[in-house]
Amino acid sequence: MHENEIQSEYFVDPVYAAAALRALRALSNRLAPVLLVSELRTTATDSLWLSGASRQALFGIHFTRRNDPARVRVAVAEVEAALPDFSARAVHDHGRTRSDGT
Repeated sequence: MHENEIQSEYFVDPVYAAAALRALRALSNRLAPVLLVSELRTTATDSLWLSGASRQALFGIHFTRRNDPARVRVAVAEVEAALPDFSARAVHDHGRTRSDGT
């Protein structure tokens, strides 16, 4: 694990998971220079009112990127531009965090 990294996660309706992944695949050459790890996850529907999955299952696309804020901002903008069409709900940025706690 890297001590310094920038993470974000986006959620789309599972119905659009394959289309969202195709859209991101088209960006792979531009995302690769700052990408360390990408993880895909599914989140079951729950009844917790503050949960992102409240009354709706979600497909999560997680990115761990190098700590290069300028290049990551460009990558984030491209990802966010590619994903909004794939969910009735807005794509949720899970925040940009550094693993060193800052």
